[in-house]
Amino acid sequence: HLYMTSLNLFNANGIPNLNADFALYPTVSNYLINRILKPMGFPDYPGSVEGYPGFFKSPGYSNFWFDQTNIGHRYRLGYSLINGKSLLNNTTIPFKINLTQFFTQNFTNQKYSNQLVLQFLEYTLPEMPDAARIAYFENFLLGGLSPINWYFEWHAYEQSGDGTAVEIALGNFFDAVVNSPEFQTF
Repeated sequence: HLYMTSLNLFNANGIPNLNADFALYPTVSNYLINRILKPMGFPDYPGSVEGYPGFFKSPGYSNFWFDQTNIGHRYRLGYSLINGKSLLNNTTIPFKINLTQFFTQNFTNQKYSNQLVLQFLEYTLPEMPDAARIAYFENFLLGGLSPINWYFEWHAYEQSGDGTAVEIALGNFFDAVVNSPEFQTF
C-alpha cells in the first residue's frame, strides 16, 4: 500500500497504459509483486478466502509492519522514486518522480521555502507536525542555506528552466519526508 500510494501520490508511474497494451500486464504485475511488494514485507496473494492474515496471528504477528526483513527496503523508497532504481538491486525501473515538475505542478509559491515545506507536508503526512519538526524538514530543503538563497535558486530555475540546483535540494527534502516515521506509518 505504501509503495503503490506513493507512486500515485507523486505521479511517478512510468508504466504504459495496460488497457492499451494488455500483453504487458503479466510482466508488470510480476515485477510489482516480486521486486517491490514482497521485499517490503507484503505477501503476493492471500493464502485463503479469509484474506491476508491479521496482524495478531502467528507466526509473523505483524507481517505488514516494520521488521528486520523489510525496514531497509522501506527506507529506500525515496531513493527508488527519485532515481528510478529498484529497491533490491539498483536496476532501472519504470517508476521515477520528476521532482521539479511535481513541485511546480502541485504547489504554489515554491520560491518561499517555508510555504513549500508546509504545502508538501500537508500533502503527504496524515497530520501536520509541530514547529520544530517542520523546521527540521525545511533544513533538508535549504541544506544549511538561508530562505533567501532558496528564493534566488528557485527564481533562477524559473528563468532558465535548468532545475539542477533546485532538484538536489528537493531530492534531499523529499527523501527526508518519505523516510520519516510520519510518512512510513501513514
